[in-house]
Amino acid sequence: MRFDEAAARLEIELVRPDAFKAALAFACDLEDAGMSQDDLFRACDESREQHHSDADERKYDAILDVMDRITGWCHPRLKLFPDEG
Repeated sequence: MRFDEAAARLEIELVRPDAFKAALAFACDLEDAGMSQDDLFRACDESREQHHSDADERKYDAILDVMDRITGWCHPRLKLFPDEG
């Protein structure tokens, strides 16, 4: 799946009652399917940009939390992508 397709699908996941859980599960599925860290980050960043001005910050916060897991800005065991080397 291309990052732009992933960004569109992420929008569907963000509508679910627990936006973070749904978005994280989707990100994990994409990582398991072989999507690169950069492409997954770009997909989330595209959605983040769409929601940065939302009055309800739920979707924006969920995206940022998933992006933290993608980049490794979290506890080491919560990272989606293992460190290289």
